[in-house]
Amino acid sequence: MVKFTELEDNYIVRNYTSMTSSKIAKGIGKELKQVENRVRFLKKCGLIYNKSNYAPLVDTTKLEMQGIQNKMDMTEARKKIKLNKFIKLQINNCTENCEVIFKTFNYFTVKHKNYIESFNYSDVLMGVVSFGR
Repeated sequence: MVKFTELEDNYIVRNYTSMTSSKIAKGIGKELKQVENRVRFLKKCGLIYNKSNYAPLVDTTKLEMQGIQNKMDMTEARKKIKLNKFIKLQINNCTENCEVIFKTFNYFTVKHKNYIESFNYSDVLMGVVSFGR
């Protein structure tokens, strides 16, 4: 029986979803059959699951770039909205002239003709509210 070190087990667990068993075997200097048997053992121990149970890898670069763009858009929205100034907001395909009566880092409150309404800056990003022309 071939013994596996803790480092070799960690290598198998860490690379199981992204590498084939033959590449893992080459990486730790073991034979393919030995690695396959160890994978079965680690599955029984609950350290490895079937590959179909793992979530697909997410492209973090794309998410990071989207986050940076959203942050810049949010900053632009905050700059456009000034306290006690009138802005045109387009809400549900209707453009209204509204006075900004309250503003914080996360949201702003506007006064329409007959009522007051608050919006998150994220509402601007999501398109719920847009600046009128």
